[in-house]
Parts: sequence; structure tokens; C-alpha cells
Amino acid sequence: MKEYEDFVFKNMQNMAIALARVDTVRPHEIERRLLGDSINGIDNLPLNHNVRCALLATGFYLLYCKPEKMTKDLINVMVNSLPLLTSMRWIDDSISAKQDKVPIQESFSFHYNTCLSEIASRLQCNKRMEERDAIVNSQIEMIACSVNGLIREITDEDKKDDNSMKVYAMRLCSFVIGLLRSFGRANGEGEKPLIAHVFPLKFEQFAAAGGQKETRSNLRLSTDWDVMLANEGTEAQSRNEAKDPNRLKKIASRHGTSFVVSSPFRIAPQELEKLFDTMQILLKKPVLDRLDEIAGEVYSNIDVVFQHGSIKRFPYTRVGDTILLSCLTLLRDVLQPFSILSPECPIEEKFAKELNSFCMEIINASDTSRMSTDDEKKTSNGHHNHHHMDVGVNRHKIAMSVISVALELIVWAAVDEIDTDRVCSGMSDRLFATVAAQRGFASQVPLCARALYTLGGLAEKFPTVSKATVVGTLSRFLLEPSPLLGRLSAEKRAAEGDKRDDEAVIKRKTAFENTRNAAISALCNIVQLVCENAILTLGGIGVSLVKEPEVPELVLQIFTQRFSNPPSPLDVHIVNSLANMWIAGATSIDDGVMKLFSRITIESSNCIYSTDSRSDGKEQRYAHVSLAVDSALGRMAETIEDEKAKMDLLVRLLELFVQLGLEGKRLGEKLNKSTVKMSTGAGNLGVLIPKMAALLRRMNPITNPTARIRNLFRDFWFYCTVLGFDVEYSGLWPEEWYIAVCDVAVKSPVLLPTENLRSELIDNAAIKNDIMSPSELQEMRNTVVAELDHPVDVVAMVNRMEFAQCTYLLSVVRMERMRVKHAKEAAAVQEFFKYLEDSRVEVSWVHYYLEEWENPDQSAVIYRNPLASLIRAIRKDKAGMWQCLLSAAIVVFNSFLDSAKRRGENGTEAILERHAQFLLTYFNHNLREVRRCADLCLSRLVDTFPFLLWNGRVLSTALDLLQALKSNVEHDSSCKMTQFSLPSLPWSIQLQESVEARRQVAQDFSERCEQILHEAIKWAPDSTNSHLLEHVANGGRMPSVKGLDQPSDRDEILHSRTLYVGQVKGMLAMLSSDYERDGEKVLVTRLEGSLERAIGSGNESELHESIMMLTALFVSLKEPNDSLLSTLTRIPLRSFSTSTLRMCVLSWSWLLAAKEEIIVRFLREMSSVWTWCARERLGIFSPDDAVPCPLSDTITHPREKPNLKPHAIWIKFLVERVEVAKYRSREQLDILEMMFVNTLSLRVASPTNGGGTTHSAPLFGAPIASPINDVLVTRHISAVGIRFKLLTCVLSMLQGETSAGRLSYNVLRERVYASALHFFSLPPQGPVQESGQLRKDIQMLSTFWQTLYADAKYIKKETFSAVSDQEVHMLSLPYAPSFSDNMSNKASVQTWHAAAQSNSYANTLTIVSNQKMANAATLSRNGEGSRTKMDEGGGIEGEKMIKSYLRKRNMLLLLIGNEMDRLSAWLNPLGEGTEEGMSAVEQWMKSTLGDSRTEQKVLKDTAKLAWQISPEVAIALPSRFRGTNLMRSVIEELVRSNPSIVCHLPDALPLFLADSNVFETSDDTAPAVNSRLSGVLGLLPVAAGLPDLSAPVLISDLAVPATGSLTGATGSTDS
Repeated sequence: MKEYEDFVFKNMQNMAIALARVDTVRPHEIERRLLGDSINGIDNLPLNHNVRCALLATGFYLLYCKPEKMTKDLINVMVNSLPLLTSMRWIDDSISAKQDKVPIQESFSFHYNTCLSEIASRLQCNKRMEERDAIVNSQIEMIACSVNGLIREITDEDKKDDNSMKVYAMRLCSFVIGLLRSFGRANGEGEKPLIAHVFPLKFEQFAAAGGQKETRSNLRLSTDWDVMLANEGTEAQSRNEAKDPNRLKKIASRHGTSFVVSSPFRIAPQELEKLFDTMQILLKKPVLDRLDEIAGEVYSNIDVVFQHGSIKRFPYTRVGDTILLSCLTLLRDVLQPFSILSPECPIEEKFAKELNSFCMEIINASDTSRMSTDDEKKTSNGHHNHHHMDVGVNRHKIAMSVISVALELIVWAAVDEIDTDRVCSGMSDRLFATVAAQRGFASQVPLCARALYTLGGLAEKFPTVSKATVVGTLSRFLLEPSPLLGRLSAEKRAAEGDKRDDEAVIKRKTAFENTRNAAISALCNIVQLVCENAILTLGGIGVSLVKEPEVPELVLQIFTQRFSNPPSPLDVHIVNSLANMWIAGATSIDDGVMKLFSRITIESSNCIYSTDSRSDGKEQRYAHVSLAVDSALGRMAETIEDEKAKMDLLVRLLELFVQLGLEGKRLGEKLNKSTVKMSTGAGNLGVLIPKMAALLRRMNPITNPTARIRNLFRDFWFYCTVLGFDVEYSGLWPEEWYIAVCDVAVKSPVLLPTENLRSELIDNAAIKNDIMSPSELQEMRNTVVAELDHPVDVVAMVNRMEFAQCTYLLSVVRMERMRVKHAKEAAAVQEFFKYLEDSRVEVSWVHYYLEEWENPDQSAVIYRNPLASLIRAIRKDKAGMWQCLLSAAIVVFNSFLDSAKRRGENGTEAILERHAQFLLTYFNHNLREVRRCADLCLSRLVDTFPFLLWNGRVLSTALDLLQALKSNVEHDSSCKMTQFSLPSLPWSIQLQESVEARRQVAQDFSERCEQILHEAIKWAPDSTNSHLLEHVANGGRMPSVKGLDQPSDRDEILHSRTLYVGQVKGMLAMLSSDYERDGEKVLVTRLEGSLERAIGSGNESELHESIMMLTALFVSLKEPNDSLLSTLTRIPLRSFSTSTLRMCVLSWSWLLAAKEEIIVRFLREMSSVWTWCARERLGIFSPDDAVPCPLSDTITHPREKPNLKPHAIWIKFLVERVEVAKYRSREQLDILEMMFVNTLSLRVASPTNGGGTTHSAPLFGAPIASPINDVLVTRHISAVGIRFKLLTCVLSMLQGETSAGRLSYNVLRERVYASALHFFSLPPQGPVQESGQLRKDIQMLSTFWQTLYADAKYIKKETFSAVSDQEVHMLSLPYAPSFSDNMSNKASVQTWHAAAQSNSYANTLTIVSNQKMANAATLSRNGEGSRTKMDEGGGIEGEKMIKSYLRKRNMLLLLIGNEMDRLSAWLNPLGEGTEEGMSAVEQWMKSTLGDSRTEQKVLKDTAKLAWQISPEVAIALPSRFRGTNLMRSVIEELVRSNPSIVCHLPDALPLFLADSNVFETSDDTAPAVNSRLSGVLGLLPVAAGLPDLSAPVLISDLAVPATGSLTGATGSTDS
């Protein structure tokens, strides 16, 4: 076939592979290019060459593309096309198919299903089981449907003589044969696809010719001669390939042939059973006989073929043999991964027995049919039609292949000795059968070889029958010999004189050797099994009698004599047996086993890299057991339990590791052109690291190592550093090795020198200074500097270091960084300070300074205090190692902080407290540098985790240390005490040598404590004061800190706490003696009764006493009492007053300080109480009074102020809890977040219909489940400060680091913005606060303005990147209809999302649903599928939402700035002062409004945005911005365009009439007003309630009806 003859297919194939290698083409474009006209399905297309090429090209694309590019759409195209193939109109128009020897149906079915099977295998490797199952089930269903359809056609009596049926049946039969030959065959992951061997790529051939090494394919075919002879060698295969190098390209034309793969993908048991059931139906004798009959007619009658449909190249005179071979070969291949005797085998024994019987029947039937094969072949040749090509099937070879495969299946399916005996008897009869004719003799050779291998396989599977039956049979076969073997020997002698080189002579010469080798191989396998059993028995004796004297030594001696003498596979069993004995506790053979294993490891590693080892057999004598030793060491490391044995094994592994490194260096020095000798043999070192890690994971950290262990770990880390094992994502080594190195780092001892560092690095370290070139040394120095984050003060020092010093420093830094990242023990972070404390680290330069000190020219200072001068000199220089370690300490600690932040709150709080206590202790170290390092680490710790500032244990530790230090200075003037420690802490530090130095350290620590307390009081005053009171109550002293704002009633609170705790303990003791176990319950009941009476009476002193007694009882109990906690938390619901809330806050602060473990439970209770207060409309949630109509009588009484003080106290407490939770606990933040979501409404304006509460239409029209979100914060001017303090608290919670990427925070941000805007839905109100309170309110407004101003940087694109564009669009749907959709629905415009173009996540989705949607979108983004990834930043919808947020934010900034300016003018009418924060607001106003043109644009956009969100806010804007007419004109235009929306708002009337004085007329102007109102009132729904306007009417006449109508459609307006 010429190349241009199949241009279409080659073009499609190359294009598919090119598309698979390119990442920039979109999936839809790929589908269009590959499928062309068949992109919409192949249902209505003829199956011509172009369609077949498109389908195969799609398969090539899926096999060559990356796993993530295997789109589900293309897979579905392949799967959905398979069932359509048999019903389509086939057009055999391919020029390249003319040389095929099978019909196009069989050829294309084979190629297409080969692609499908390999695609399923790839999907299984990539854990995409749903798509893999779709392919496999489709193929099995196709086999079943085709077989059923075939049987239905051939058994239909009406079509018995129908020639078109016969042609169709043979087409369908050919298709089924191709499917059976290809199903389940696939190469392993990463290997060349099977279909690429059938259709090789031209550019791969060119690449091989261009210099790349072309590897010979190791693929075999099921009908190869070596496969039939069960020859596992490659000699026969090589002959086949040399004879026909393109044999794989012709596999489709080789009748009944399939690929033989080493590891076909596993199919499920239910799939296997369904496949076997279909085969049993197909392989019934009547079915095969009928198919043979039809095949013979179609083959011999060419006129039928051309008259009733073309079926070209039909080769089958009898099709049953080919079907039988295809079915059995498929069963053999799919059963290969399973072992029926394994307990884990999912295949039932019943199936195996059925398969055994089925194969025995096939063998018996094949023996009968094989006898008449020759006669039938002669007959068929006599009737051969001259129109046919010479494509007849070799039935003799197929019959032999059937029996060979059936014998393999029999061996697999044997489940007991009974089956084995029956099979062995049958095989023995075959082996010793009489040899008859020449042709019969030739057919017996491959079957005899297969029978011999069958006997060997059965003997291996059932050792009990080997001695009784198999060994005798094989011995007789070889020694008697059998008639067949004798005949073969004679044939060989006769052929030796024949000099011809044709295939017949070669087969005669090799037949005898192959048959004899088969018998010998089977016999050797049995003998091998005997030896193997003997070794395993000895090993079992050694394990069982491990405690008996001399037994393990004798077993070891026997194994040592036999081991590798000569090398054999039995050595693997010896290694495993020795490992089992070692694990069992045979301590007497430890040295012998480990020496043997070490020798094997070292010698086998040497032979890999040594250039001389190829010719030296001694060097390679252990290569065959190196993997077994590696596995044995891993098993020993994972299973050993004795602690001493663990340490011994660890030492052995470390010694082996170092010895391998030295051997690698030795071999590296022998290699020529080696740039880095140390890397030679690095892989041998790396494989040992997981063993050490597995061992150390089950050991405690090594804290007090011996000198030997310390040196071994030092050398280990030196090698890890130099070879790069401790570098993450290096790409040089497997990532599992780095993970193992991290595990080793967690348990490693600190790398302190035994005597002095310099001498050890020079004399004792495995890595010396002379192994690196100057360029490599400089590269190492640069690496050290980079690891230390380029500190300026140490760069010069590092550049002077030698290689060993750099290696030591880099090893220490990397090891300690891995330790703090991965260790769970709190002491891991504290290990690095041992380097700073240990003088041996830098005592290497002691000798130098001693020589200088002994110099007579030395200064007098040295003579006066030689030791002090020596220490100062060491600390000053020490080759810079001291300063480098100080810098490294900060780097290591920063790594810990990063890891702790990522780790979250999974048990890290207690560890962080421990670190803070440790650093506070070391703040007082005797070495100044250590003090500075501890201080810097402490600062970074509290910067990262601020809650430690007000943590009770940290504060108590700091105060106890300060008290102890001051006491030492006062009472130890002679400095007798040299060590300092606290009983509650495990650390001790050395004190300074003089009182002055100690006093200075105490003073420094006192200043640091003052700073800690100042910051704690600033951010969490109540919690800090409660902790301080607890500290004093437990025996500590209250610190006297300068400038500390102490509570005025501190002593009183402390006294009351002590008093109530004493009373409660006394009562508990008394009741326990009276009631035994129920004393606690009785006291709880009594105190709760006292609380009920106090609430009922309203007596504040009784209520105070009851609350404090209950709190004291809760604190005194060992276990938290949930009932008491609920009672104390729910008191505000019973008595909502200022004094009650003040007492509640005192109680809550006390119990939270005393029992921190109940914080989460307390917050849950408190959040529910807060929500219920909102439901009950208490405090700031009080409903606003109805605003009287402007047409009514003059207002004589001001609006009543709501009860705000209780909520002011509560909100102050909440602010502190938010600050605490923001840096401490994600769970606490979630509770507070849900509380605020439930009580901050999205509604911006008041409800308007019918006097009831309206509910905004939620997403998709579903009703809101609870009306709690309709509760609004009062808009009274006195609540302005409290409102915005609460909103500041919530908004600041959203701006912490923990808020990144949380979709639910957008829900809460919407509510904050809506609640802030709700305040501005009324015209400006005159302040009623006193000047002091008004100034505080302005300050709270300023704080909110600053927080809102900073919110821009938190509204980032990343916030929306968790969901796709489609999901963003769904979330951004307005949850009320737009104005144009429903103009009459006035409730639809009263929410934050009134405008249809408003984009928001909030809506009515709950926090949980939003989080689930975000998680689902994230999984969808990371997983497979055809969805295109979002563009960076969240997509187009995300951009729109960000702009929407920023517009609302800017509008709020403008409104709040205007309100601050108005209230400041009210407070300072003469402009005599400026309130704090006003300067920043004024500056922003100037920059935002700028010139008049910009101002007009901003005000116009603000007016339109306000109208979209809430017309009530827009109506109030002109009265707030009186300095410009532009805003008023914009609002007037909007009111006139939609008057019905604002008809319930009296303030809209002047805007509608464009007359700002409409409510300020006198009696003289009444007629004019009446004439203007008459046109308006006709439009309004309130016109029916007004008097007749035809006669003159005064404004006072409209008072009563106007009050009932114009004030609002609801009858009461929520002001």
C-alpha cells in the first residue's frame, strides 16, 4: 500500500495528536476539527471511510492528550457511537483495506474497540470511574446485544433460506469477533498505546532514524508460536520480528489474534459474570454449527454475496473456531489479574468451577473436531472459488490455540485437589499417547508443551499433588522417554544433516528442544517449590523458637551458607525469613542480619555506578536481592515494637546511610568527568530515608542522644543538604523522600557539637571542606544567605565561611524549619534556642582566643577578667556563626508562624500559649542576644495571633515572672541564686552575675509587660480585666502599671467575686453533706428560684446578688453546667434594663475568663438571645414611631427616645468578643456571623402595604422562612452612634485575614451596607443628645467612615473566584421584580436588591447554602468536566459585582460624610472646633467632588443609585444636600416618571410638584395649592378619602383625612 493511498486517515491521525499536544485550542474547536460532519452524531450518516477515520482520530486524541483534556463530551461521542455501528450502512470504500484478510466490519470493530479499551484504562488510572464504567458497560452491552441479535436472525425459521439474512449474520458475526479480540486489552499508563502499534506514526520513525534509540516492541500476539508453546523467552519472538517487523500493523488480518498484555485493566466481578453468560450463549454447539453452516454458504457462493450485499474479504469457511478462540482468549486475559485462591479475590468459586467444566468440554470437543481438520481442508481447497483471495483461515493452528488457551484457563480455575487430579490424569494420557501419522505428530508438539506447563502450573498451585502425581509423570516423560519425545529426538537427528534454512527444517530442529525444555522447566519449578518450602519452614522455626537458645543462630548459619551460593530466587525467601526472625525479637542474630543486609545494600549499589562491575560477577552477586532487602528493612522499621530495638535499628540505618554516602564518594572519585562526586549513588541514600521516617514516626523525639547518635544525625543532615533531599519540589527526587525527611526532622536531635564545632567539622564529619570547587562553595554560600532571607549583618560573615560551616548552618536551618512546620509537640519551636545557649557551638575558636590571652602583649583588661573577656570575644566573633544562628532563629520562627496560620485552630491555641510562656521566660535570659531574639519572636507571635495579648495564662505567666524577678532583686542582694524558674513552668534560666544586671533585666521585662497590658486593655478591656482579677484571686498581685486605665470598681469587683465564691463553696459543702450526690442540683434550683423572684420584684440589689451567685456557682463547678450557662445568658430576655445588662456583662466576663473552654457554647446561647431581642423589638430594634403628616396639626411633643443604653453596653461587649474571635477562632466567628446575618435586615425602607409587615419576594419566588430579617434598627437620631458602632464591629470582622474567599461574607457585607443606608431613608433629624454624647456619636460615625473607606481593598476579585460566571449570575438575580415588570408592587422597591440591575450575592440565600455552592464550584473547577475555567478575577459577572459594591460604598461615604458635617455644625455652630476624624472626611470630599463638573456627575449618579436601591433614600437626598439644585432636579424627574412608587411618602409631593414650599403655605395661598393638588390627587390612591376640592379648602381641613391616607398606604410608617 502506498502512502498516499490512505492520506485521509494519516491526516486525521496526525491532526488529532497535534491537537492533543497543544493547550490553546478550545474544546469545541477540537470537536469540530476531529468530527467534522459527524459532530452532531452519526445516526443519519453512512459509515464510510471518512466517518471511520473521524472516530478513530477522536480515539487517538483521547489517548495522546493530557488527562485533564479528556473531555466528557468526546468520551460520550465514542461511547454513543458504538451501539449505532451495527445498524448503520457500511461502505467499504477504503483503498488501504484492500490488502486486509478480514471484512471491514471485523477490522474496524477491532481498531475502534482497541481505542475504547485503552481510553477506559486511562480513565481508571486517573480515578474517573464513572466514565470508565460507561465505556466498559457499553462494550459488554454491545457484545450481548449483538449476540442476541445474531442468534435471533439465524434461528428464525422464516428466514432460514434468506440469503440477505445470511450475509447480515456474517457481517454481524465479523463485528462481534473484532470486538471480542480487542475488549479489555490496554497498555500500562505512560506506555505507547496499542493502537499506535497498529498505525505507527511517521514522525516517531523519523525521530528514531535521527539519532534516538529505537526500542524493540515487547508486545506479543496470542497466536505467536512462543505464546502457544508457553515460551516466556524472547528468542522465538525475535525470530518472528526479524521475519516480519510490521507484524503488529497486520494484527487485524491475523484471524483470532489479540494483543497479549502484561497487565490488562481489571473489570468488576459483575461485569465478568455478564460477559461469561453471553459467551456461554454464543458458544453453544447448535449456535456454532448453524454459524458454520451459514459461513460455508457465504464463503462458497459468491453470487449470494454480491446479490444481497457486499461482504468483501470474507475468509471463514467455518466461523465457530475463530469465535471460540476469541472468547477463550478474552476470558484468559480478563481473568489474569485475579487469583482464585486468594482470599481477596472478588470472583466466586462457583464461577471458577463453571469455567473449569466449560473448558474441559471445549477441549474434548476440540480433540474430536481436530481429527477431521485435514480432510475438511482438502475438501474446502477443492471447492475454492477463484474469485476469492487466498485468505482462508488456518483451522489447524486455531484449533491448537483453542486447546492451549483452554488449558491455561483450567489451571487458573482449579480450586481443589480433586480438579487437579482429573486434569493431571488427562494430561498424562496426552503425553504418553501413541504417535501416529506425520501430520498428527506435528500437531501434538505445541499441545504437548502446553500440557507440560499445565502440569507445572498445577503443581505450583497445589503442592500436595506435585509429589504424588506430577513429579512422577514428568520424570517418566523425560526418562522413559515418552513416544512423542523419542519421535522428536529422531526428527532432530534427521534434520541436523539438512543444510536448508526454511521454516520447516527450523521447526524440526527446535521442536525436540522446546518440548524437553518445557518438561525440565516444569520439573524445576516443582523442585524450586520444595526448596522454597524448606526455606520457609526453617524461617518459621526460627520465628517460633526465637526465645530458645542457639536456634536463631543455627538458622542464621544455615541461611548464610546457602545464601547466594549460587545466586537464585530462593535468596529472596532467605532475606524475608531473616527479617521475620529479627522482627520476632531474635536479638542474638541482630549483628549478623544487619551486616548481611548492609553488605547486600552496599555491594548492589556499587555495581550500579561502578564502571568495572559489569565484568566482575562477585560485584553483582547480590543485585537480585537488593529490592528484597529494601522491602525487608521497610517492614522491620514499620513493625518493630521494642524501644531499644527501635533505637538499635535507627543507628544501623544511619550507619548504612553514611556508609553508602562514603561509598558513593569513593566511586565518584573513580568516575571520569564527574563535576559533583558527592551525588554519585544519591539514589541509594534516598531509598533509606522512608525507612528511617517510618521508624521515627513511632518513636518519641530524641532529646538526649549519645555522641554517636548525634554525629550520625549530623552526617545524615549534611548529606540531605548537599544532595538536596531537604528541598521541597526540587524535581530531582521523589516527593515522598522530602516528606520522609520532614518526618525525620520532627524527631531528630538538635545538631549540637559534642565538644567543639570546628574540630568536629574538620575531623569527624563525613563531608569535608575539600570536596567542593570554589564556584560550588560560593553557590553554597549564596544558598545559605538566601535561606536566611539576606540579612545585611550576616552576608559578609557567610561569605567568609568554609564549606563545612555553610553545610552545618544550612542543615540546621532547614532541619529546624521542617521541625517547626510538621511537629505537633510544643517543644519543637523551643529546640532552636538550644543552639543559642550552647557555648560549644562556637567554642571552636577558643584556642585562638586563649593564645591571644596568653600573649604578654595583651591588654590589662584581659588579665583582670580573663574568662569574661574570653566569653565576650567568643560571642563577638566566633566566625560569625553566633550572629548567623540568631538570624536563623527568626527565619525558623517565621516558618512556624506561617505553618500555624495555615493549620488554623486544630489544637494550636494551647501550643501558642506554651510558646508565649516560653518566650516570656527567655526574655529574661542571662545572654543579651538570647533576650533580644526571644523579644523579637514574642513580638511576631502576638502580631500574628493577637489574642495571646489578653490570654489569661499568658498574662498570669508574665505577671508571675515579673513578680519573681523583682522579688529576687529585692531579697537576693548577694546573687546566691544562679538559676531561676517558676513552679508552673518547665524551663529554667541562668541569672546574671550582678544585682545591677538583674535589676536592669527586671526593668526591661517590666516595660515589656506594661506594653502587653496596654495593648490588651486597648483591644479587649473586659477580658483583660477579668483575667487580671482571676490572677489576683488565685494568689497573684495586681500590677501597678503606669498609664494603665484601671476600672474604678476593681477592688469592689474582686471583693465580690471572692465573697460569692466563698459563699457558694460553703453552700455546696453543706448541701453535699445533706443530699450527697444531688447537692449541686439542689443549689442550682434554689439560686434559679432566687433569680426568678428578683426579676419579678424588680429589686436591682437582689438581682445583682442572684446573678453573681449563679456565676460563682458556675465558676466553682468542675464541669460546666449547660443549664446554668443558659440561665445566665438569657437574663436580658427577662429584664432588659441598663443595670441588668451591666450585671450580665460582668457575669459573662467572669465566667469566660474562668472557663475558656465554654466560649463557643456561650456564644451560641448569646447569639440566640440577641436574635430574640431583635424579634421582640427591644432596644435598638424598637419600631419607629409613625411620622405625622406635614398637612396635620403642628407636632407638640418630640418623638420618644428608644431604650438604647442596654444595647450600648451589650454592643460594647460584642465589639470585644469580635476582636477576640477575629484572631482566635473560626468557629466563634461563624457563630457571630450568623447572629448578625439574622438580625441585620436587607430592607432599606419601611413596609408599605396594609398595616402589616411586608416580606420581599425572595429568589425564585419562594417565601422567606422567618420574618426576623424584616426587623430594622431604629432610625432615631439618638441611636446613630450605637447603630454605626455595631456596623463598624461587623464590617471590621469581614476585613480580617480569615475572611479571604468566604462567600458568606458578601451576604453579611450587603446587610451592613443596607443597614447603614436605612438610616438615611428619613430626612435629616435634629439631634436630641447632650453635647458629650453627640461628640461620641460623631466619633463613632467617623470610625465607621474610616472602616468603610478601607473596605475597598477587601472587595477583591478573589472574593468571587470561588464560583463560576453562571453561579454568580444566579446569585446576582434581584430578589424583587424590577420597576418595569411590576410598577404597582410597592414592596418590591423597599429592599437593597430592588433594582433589576443590582448585582449581589446576598439575596435570601443562607450562609450554609452559599458555602456549599462555593465548595461545589471549587470542586468543579479542580475536577474534570467540560466547564471552562473562570478567567482570573472571577469573570465578567464578578467584575460587575465589584463595581456595584464600590458604587454603594462611595454613596455611603458621601452620605456619612454629609451627616458628620451636619452634626458637627450642630455641635459647633460657630465653627470654633473641628471634631476628630473630620479632616480625613473633608479631604475625601474634596478629592471626590473636585470641580463642579465632577461634583454634578457624582451627585447625579448618587441620586440614580439611591432611587434604584430605595426611593425613600432618594426622596430624602435633596434635604441633605441643600447646597445644589442638581440632585433635586434629578429626583424630581424620577418622581414624575414613577409617581405611584412614592405616593405613600409625603415628602415626595413637593418633588412631584417641583415646589419646595408646598407644606409651608399660608391661608392666603390655599386656593393656589388646592388647584395644584387637584391634578395630583387624582393619580394617588388616597384621593378617595379627601374632601371635595372644587370649593376653597384650607390646609387644616385636610388634616384628618390626610393623616389616614397621605402618611402611607400601610396606615403606619416605619420611620
